Amino acid sequence: MRKIKKKNKWTVLGSTSLAFALILVGYGVFTTQFQFGSSRDAKVEYSPPQVPSFRFQLDEVGPKMLKSDKYSIVVLGDSTGNQPWEWVHVFAQKLGDSGRRVKLLDWSTETSSYSTETMFGPKDAENEIEIWNGSVSGAPAVYSLENWNNMVPSTPDLYIINHGHNELDAFHAVDSIKKLVAKARPAGVAIIKQNPRTDDAAQRQETIVESIEQSFANASAGLIDVYSAFQAEPNISILLEENGFLPNSTGHQIWAESVWNSIGLAHNMPE
Repeated sequence: MRKIKKKNKWTVLGSTSLAFALILVGYGVFTTQFQFGSSRDAKVEYSPPQVPSFRFQLDEVGPKMLKSDKYSIVVLGDSTGNQPWEWVHVFAQKLGDSGRRVKLLDWSTETSSYSTETMFGPKDAENEIEIWNGSVSGAPAVYSLENWNNMVPSTPDLYIINHGHNELDAFHAVDSIKKLVAKARPAGVAIIKQNPRTDDAAQRQETIVESIEQSFANASAGLIDVYSAFQAEPNISILLEENGFLPNSTGHQIWAESVWNSIGLAHNMPE
């Protein structure tokens, strides 16, 4: 008969103690990690979503526009671009005068669609530039977001975002513009740093423009610096209406010229 060897009681107790000790150590490590993890998570601060870096050369837009049989631009903006004497129409007229055929469609808040069409340039031009002008009086950037599906009827080659004046503050301006930029990808995007003001909202406008500069300076979108073009004038008031807010006809000429130069048309127009 086989003899069963009895274990020494001290051996059993030693093994049990070792196992129990290991359990305690494991529990301690788990508890410590859990506590540190919770403390670390509690200190995380919220930051707005960042638009991924996207290489976009604004000054390459002009040459591409001139070489294309058809080039499409969508302007999303406010009252600084919704009238026939303002920069969008001035820019379209300048393109027409240079020999390009331009079709400009203006947005209507009554129908929530593009209801007015204006043609510029020769009818027999080889290429056509199409501008969908979604500029709306009093509209913040969130209006463009809410009406995106109607304001962007097709995939354009370029978006020009012209918001800022009607935003509550810099945070709301940048946050909404970031969302517009994200929706516009992978098309090219240009953001306008709007004109300075001389009214009670002058400081707010300066802060918004500075925030836009800081947020989009790393090539996530091209910047059209209308703000600095206005500041180059010793007396900004002569570029604005009496309200100290909206540009007058002289101001809009400077605005359209800033767009023209920024997208690389100044040095690429044929003689």
